Amino acid sequence: MKLDIAQLNYFIAIVDANLNLTLAAQNIHVTQSALSQFIINFEKEESLQLFHRKNGRLTGLTTSGEKLYDQALEIVGKHENLHEMLRQEAQIQEGTVRLGISTIILRLFFTKFIPEFMMTNPGIKIEIIEANNDELVTMLNENRIHAAVLVDSTKLRKDKFEKHILALSEITAFMHPNHPLAKEEKLNWRMLDNQYVATFNKGFATHTMVMDKLKKVKSHAKVLITSDSWDYMVESTTRTNLIALLPTASFKKYYNYLDNIGVVEKHFYDPIDYTPVVCFPVKKKYNPIEKFVYDSFTKEFSK
Repeated sequence: MKLDIAQLNYFIAIVDANLNLTLAAQNIHVTQSALSQFIINFEKEESLQLFHRKNGRLTGLTTSGEKLYDQALEIVGKHENLHEMLRQEAQIQEGTVRLGISTIILRLFFTKFIPEFMMTNPGIKIEIIEANNDELVTMLNENRIHAAVLVDSTKLRKDKFEKHILALSEITAFMHPNHPLAKEEKLNWRMLDNQYVATFNKGFATHTMVMDKLKKVKSHAKVLITSDSWDYMVESTTRTNLIALLPTASFKKYYNYLDNIGVVEKHFYDPIDYTPVVCFPVKKKYNPIEKFVYDSFTKEFSK
């Protein structure tokens, strides 16, 4: 009996439902009898038992069943990746490139470039997929996006992805001008002892960077707020003694924004580097649209 992808999915669904055929059938929208018949036909034709049974009920996988399950997961995964790759190639040919990017990087670095790029190149569409760093790494590895802008790309294989630095920046401290630390020219991390601080949520590379730094210097800073919103955390410092530990961008509009809302920014003597990189899969040959988009990004941010 030749197993096709549908039948492999049947088998995986049965195992994932803890051998409950009724639940497995519901999960993949087929009849229970279809799953039962699949098991009977396969084991009969292959003379191979996949399941242990007791009183007519499935109770567990045989050794052969376990081997088939492992192989089925791999084959189905590759099959899904193949279809996703074909879908993405079709998107590129139609002029759409899916770019994964976090909200903070999108706001800090791309409010001008992406709109201008699409206005100048009306035949190309950049579809923005917003997610945190960990989610974007997963999307890249699973071929669900064409490229991503990451802060921490260490979880991507060097031989599988090209990486180009977009900017060199750092994590700084945002606070009210009347905050006791606002008079300091620069800060060291131990100055944050017993201070209330805000930073990004878990999943953002900056969260890990900040928490690791505080732990390394044995700081007693009190993490009061974590959020996905750079604006919210910066503006929260305007009415309290909260300190927001966030990425900075050396753009005039952000300095004007800070002046307007009454917030000062302080750098650290020993800063945390914040280096966004654009990452995309290594290919022997890139589609012309794909190559043009990647080249445009790297050219813009190498200035």
